[in-house]
Amino acid sequence: TPMLSLDNAFNSEDIEDFDRRVKERLLQDGDLEYCCEPKLDGVAVNLFYEKGELRKAATRGDGSIGEDITHNIKTLPSLPLKLLKRTKQDRLTNNLEVRGEVFLEIKDFKALNKKLRKLGLKEFANPRNAASGSLRQKNAEETKKIPLRFIAYTFGYIDNNNIKTQSDFLSNLKSWGFKISQYNKIIKGTKSLYEHHKKF
Repeated sequence: TPMLSLDNAFNSEDIEDFDRRVKERLLQDGDLEYCCEPKLDGVAVNLFYEKGELRKAATRGDGSIGEDITHNIKTLPSLPLKLLKRTKQDRLTNNLEVRGEVFLEIKDFKALNKKLRKLGLKEFANPRNAASGSLRQKNAEETKKIPLRFIAYTFGYIDNNNIKTQSDFLSNLKSWGFKISQYNKIIKGTKSLYEHHKKF
């Protein structure tokens, strides 16, 4: 399923315009609930699970075709290779595409560059480049040495989808063993949305 780009809002007017368009499409009045999540600056990846097992991983690429990074993504400790079942009766979906961001925390990025500097090797320009380079290299053992993290935030495709809201899906992700952002929050109405954005 194509990985599309996010749109931007730069001020309260942009948020009001977005809110108005959503209400028009949903034929709804009153304050809407928004699931607010921080945008992470890392590498967007798509994970393909079949019958609960990770089969393939790809970078965003051009949105339709990405680079195969399966061997490297499997080295990330924050990523489940097999989805957890919430109960014994829980049936995992046959096909699931989970999307998320692979990134380096600032402290880990600084420590990595310090180590490279001591070894007389070229340092990374920024955490995003470090994450991208680590995921795309040929040797998975080298990737394993980099403290990459993964946060899941949405899906591209899911079988038997009876999930009604984004926040419900995030809860499912957590129960399946994924890390989700601790800063996710449900906000009601554009005024609260804008205040939350400024505070964050």
